[in-house]
Amino acid sequence: MKFKKILTTNLILLGIVASPILSFANDGSLPSVYSTDTKMIDTRPLPSKTTIREPLSNFIPTLKAAPKNTSTLSCKDGIVTGTYALAQSSSSTKEDYIYAKTRVYDRHGALNASKVASEKKSSYTSAKAVPNCLVTNAKAYGNHTYKLSGYKDVYHETIASW
Repeated sequence: MKFKKILTTNLILLGIVASPILSFANDGSLPSVYSTDTKMIDTRPLPSKTTIREPLSNFIPTLKAAPKNTSTLSCKDGIVTGTYALAQSSSSTKEDYIYAKTRVYDRHGALNASKVASEKKSSYTSAKAVPNCLVTNAKAYGNHTYKLSGYKDVYHETIASW
């Protein structure tokens, strides 16, 4: 009888503690690709993404094709090339502003290395982060931004690992 009472009490306490954790879990209702009036965002956990730009609502369309933005993140580990993570942001047209950021996290989730690069009036930029220790089970994140007048800003997050 005493055992049942302890077990019941523990289960009730577990339910009280776990309830908030379980109720806030992402049930898939939060979009990973979405667009607002001024920006397009893609946070799917992929190492490469391509987005075709949408014009702003007050922009007068032209016959030119909409710009295409491609973001990639690659992790390299080699004796000759060394170990690094490279975020590349490229566009089919010259952007007013283009940005790439690479972050490398070790297997414990601590930031190990980071690098940022940006350009104005360019169609390409890249950021290469070199970790300062072994990267076993490490993850890299890339953040990419594209800004061009008349079009929505594009934001990508890319993820890769060794």
